[in-house]
Amino acid sequence: MKDKVKKEIKQKQDKSKDYPFYMLIALVVVLPLVFTTTVESLFNVVKSTAFRMLSGLFFISLIIFLWNKLKQNRFEYIANRAIDSAVLFIFLGAVISTVFSINPYVSLFGQYSRQIGLITYAILTLLYFLSSITLSNTEKRDKLLFAMSLTGALVGAYSILQYFGLDPFKVQIVAYVRPMSSMGTSVFAAGLMVMVLPFAVIRAFQNKFSFTTVIIPVIILAGIIISQTRTVYAALLFELILFCIFYPYVLKPDIIRYNNARRTGLIILGIIVIALIAANIFLSHNIYIKRFQSIVTITETQRWVLWKTTLNMFGHYPITGTGISTFSRGLEDFLTIALKNKDASPYYDNAHNNYLHTLAVMGIIGLAAYLYMLFTGVRYSIASVLNKSEKKSRQYIFVAFLCMFGGYIVYGLADFDELTHLAYLFIFLAAFKSELFSAGKGVILKFSNKSKIKFGNIFVFSAAVVVMFSLFNIYDAYVDFKADKVYHEGLANYNYFNGNITELNSKLNRVIELNPRAEYRFSYAYHNYFYCFDNPMLNAVSSKPILKAAEDQLRIAVKNHPSELECLALLSLIKYDEGDTIEAEKLKNEVLAKDTLQTDFRVNLSRYYFKSRKDDLALEQLNIVYKYEPNNVDAYFTSLIYMMKKKEYKSAEECCNAILRIEPKNIEVLKYLNEIKRLKDIKK
Repeated sequence: MKDKVKKEIKQKQDKSKDYPFYMLIALVVVLPLVFTTTVESLFNVVKSTAFRMLSGLFFISLIIFLWNKLKQNRFEYIANRAIDSAVLFIFLGAVISTVFSINPYVSLFGQYSRQIGLITYAILTLLYFLSSITLSNTEKRDKLLFAMSLTGALVGAYSILQYFGLDPFKVQIVAYVRPMSSMGTSVFAAGLMVMVLPFAVIRAFQNKFSFTTVIIPVIILAGIIISQTRTVYAALLFELILFCIFYPYVLKPDIIRYNNARRTGLIILGIIVIALIAANIFLSHNIYIKRFQSIVTITETQRWVLWKTTLNMFGHYPITGTGISTFSRGLEDFLTIALKNKDASPYYDNAHNNYLHTLAVMGIIGLAAYLYMLFTGVRYSIASVLNKSEKKSRQYIFVAFLCMFGGYIVYGLADFDELTHLAYLFIFLAAFKSELFSAGKGVILKFSNKSKIKFGNIFVFSAAVVVMFSLFNIYDAYVDFKADKVYHEGLANYNYFNGNITELNSKLNRVIELNPRAEYRFSYAYHNYFYCFDNPMLNAVSSKPILKAAEDQLRIAVKNHPSELECLALLSLIKYDEGDTIEAEKLKNEVLAKDTLQTDFRVNLSRYYFKSRKDDLALEQLNIVYKYEPNNVDAYFTSLIYMMKKKEYKSAEECCNAILRIEPKNIEVLKYLNEIKRLKDIKK
């Protein structure tokens, strides 16, 4: 009977030790796939919530498991000085850049749009160190890598469905022809798929190309191709080159197979080169060929100008950078006509280059840490592939790791990481370290009876900190998600033209109470301003308290908002509407001195001038917008309203046609066009 009880206890313990691993699997599967239309930010906030909650549950479950191991005197930790120090180095760089940030608060918590701050790097660092404990078993590593590959295939499958117009969740933006999948953009989806592809391919090789193993890389490859992402095309090509060069070394003990593999690799590369040349000649108008061709014309795009502007910004913050998540605020002091002429975006939240972005926000310290981490991965991968004494099964995996690192490095040359990419990278590093240990590279840290008491005290303190940190993240992530859900409900139920602003403000106040982000405060000010501006039933007296509340929220928001200029521009418009033209002009001049274009601001200024019967000033603003952003629909629509009021139907018709050339299915403009034809017929 006692033996039976002991056996049952042992079985429960054996099962409990797998709980952390199941949580890790849940994290790598859920994070790329999760999204919901019940919140306003259906990708970023949702993925941040999943990341913080699942990682927190993983940490807590693993600490419970480690505590049991410690009580049994069986606590061990696999260490690799090079990789461990690289991860600690990048976390240290994140800490330093936050301490010396131009806005430490934003650097700590991140922005609404990207959700990456120092807290994120703390979670990633813990994820690396604690995942490596869970992945010390070869079988678990294989399961994890398979789960990541399968998830990549699911992302690819969703891209394929969207490509054929079969989006079951209706998240694909109609005007955005490239599949967004479950990642929010085609770039992020393709970036994730190119990271997991090498492991799916190696698995197919190891299983002699069985259908179930081949279908996964085929779906991933198809998802990458239809994404039309140039940097991922380049990354895919580089991965193929690395594979053709290093895979034959796995077969080197068998000279015949080695020579055949090397010859086959060269033939494949030759065929691809010839196919690309032929496609560029005979299929030059194909959209995919055009995207591939545009890789070599990167210097003609806005990214090239953005990179030069980023380097200019780096020169003023060389050591520690502007701080994590402060790129947009830092760049506003260095905006140029050349950059805005290429892309008149309200603000830029990333350099579209992992290395320049890291250099800008984390300085030389951060970039050195980032490059050292990637260099360590590449160096150990190559050394392990070329190691003749290495087991063939491990060499296969190291070829996959080498291709993954290579593809990721190329992807980062002209694109940037989303939260999922970073999580996958650090988990890959943990699996890589564990694989290196199995290959004899690394040490096991054991604790003797003498050091057990001292280590036990350290463990208890560290575990308590990690558990409290995890609980904070789980709760805070839930609150953030709830706030964005309330925000979405408020906007969804608000009719812009005749909506109840009191009801909307009630929702927005609740949102700010839950999560006082600057972006929510800005939204409050934005909607209240336009409610007053567009509402003919309001006079100066009745609109005054509404505008005052909007101004109060905006003055708080400007401290932490991604764009100071966007806040000041809106504040200028509010001041105009309040009748304080002196302050409004001062703010307007401050905004336009830093950013000469500010097309959105100029369009709104023109609307104010039209309303104030200052038509010449309004047209002056619109002409500037047309000059630098000829496809600005808002500018044409503002002109359309003005022409309709002036009863200049020919000019109004021209505005309608201009909008329809940009947006052929604009229902509101089509209605105006029919109305214009009716009025012209009456006039005749």
